[in-house]
Amino acid sequence: MDAANPLFQAIIVPLVLGLALAIMLQVVGRKGWGGLAVLAGILVGYVLFKHGVPSFPPPQAIEKLFYLAIGAALLGLIVELAGAPPALERAALVLAPAAVVLWLVWRRLIGGPDLEFIVIAAVVWLGGTAFLFGLRETDKAGGAVSAAIAVVAAAIGFAIVAHLGRSDTLALHAGTVAAAAGALGLLGLATQLFAGRRDGFGLIGVLTAGTAFVTLAAVLALYTPTASRWALLLLILVPLAGTAVRPPRFQKNIPGTAANAAVAALVAAIPALAAVGLAYLAAD
Repeated sequence: MDAANPLFQAIIVPLVLGLALAIMLQVVGRKGWGGLAVLAGILVGYVLFKHGVPSFPPPQAIEKLFYLAIGAALLGLIVELAGAPPALERAALVLAPAAVVLWLVWRRLIGGPDLEFIVIAAVVWLGGTAFLFGLRETDKAGGAVSAAIAVVAAAIGFAIVAHLGRSDTLALHAGTVAAAAGALGLLGLATQLFAGRRDGFGLIGVLTAGTAFVTLAAVLALYTPTASRWALLLLILVPLAGTAVRPPRFQKNIPGTAANAAVAALVAAIPALAAVGLAYLAAD
């Protein structure tokens, strides 16, 4: 594949780099730090696809993705170093989407009150918070594989919704998030299959991947009127679906691990496909 191909830059490189760094962190025994591999994949994919690091402060909304992902990873790292107390963890899951929305809308709000815009921003914050909490619960219940599947399903669904809303740039960024999260999920799957151990996505991974997804969703909802906002709301249900359905867990052997992954993918695909269908109808 041509190295200048956007798909190669935005998806293949983040996947390979994320997987390599995740393996390295596991080898050196940095438990819970695998989310830094997700951050590395997102940042490298962004730099390659956008041809450089964005200036600071970034003038465009999408450029804030780069710095918001870094901030989310640092927040997760601080909470992990503090011992991940439940109250601090919950606060981080609320603060991250709040920071996304505030940074994206503050200039618009200063320009004058806009009730519709404020309502959309508030819904994005609440939906983003629900997405992060659902992703964290999915991680605790099913480990890195289930969490990665939720992110990948939501990101792929988002990419199609963005494409139908005539925003292919956001669709490619969603591919980067899916690839970076998928790398950590692949390592988690290998660990389950060959070591019999179910590692988690970790708070750093949840905050980084979740915040990146929420940032893309916020940009689409706030600044892309051609995209279906109702479809975006359905995508929020992707990680929540697994926690709500609570599918049965099979034995921790190879067939059981494969079955668990298949069930998690099926559950996550339902709201993602519903969002795509709604976006398709809205596009017509």
